[in-house]
Amino acid sequence: EACEPICLHTSYGVPAALGGFIAKLKEHLPWQNPGDKWFVNLQVEGATAVWAGVEVMMRLQHAKDPKKTHVAVAEKSYHGPKTTSLGQISQPRWPGAPVAEGQLSYPVPTGSDPDSGDFLKRFDAFLEEHGDRVGVFLFEPQSGSSYA
Repeated sequence: EACEPICLHTSYGVPAALGGFIAKLKEHLPWQNPGDKWFVNLQVEGATAVWAGVEVMMRLQHAKDPKKTHVAVAEKSYHGPKTTSLGQISQPRWPGAPVAEGQLSYPVPTGSDPDSGDFLKRFDAFLEEHGDRVGVFLFEPQSGSSYA
């Protein structure tokens, strides 16, 4: 049974194929007997898909631990426009405006060896300093998306 959305924007609609899509998707969930305790959040493009996923996870995280208020993003990453999306290096929306808060920049490997001792020390230092505030990590799937 469908639940009421938290909010609606200016308009919305449900394509006729959605029911069949959801039924097929349920067959591929990574756990047995999912029952009715799961949901799908579909977005039109990448930046809002990242935001939607992070918003859901941060709300769930906040219910467990209200001190975890930040999202960790790679120090060079891209998840949409630098002024309005998650990722680094973020920029103010216009000259003199503040940069959006809530992101913490974690180190990524800079050389051809992702297991280098220097990188692991920098990542451990990040976790030591910020780990108690991180509610969600956005991990880059490959170093190429961070250093392209």
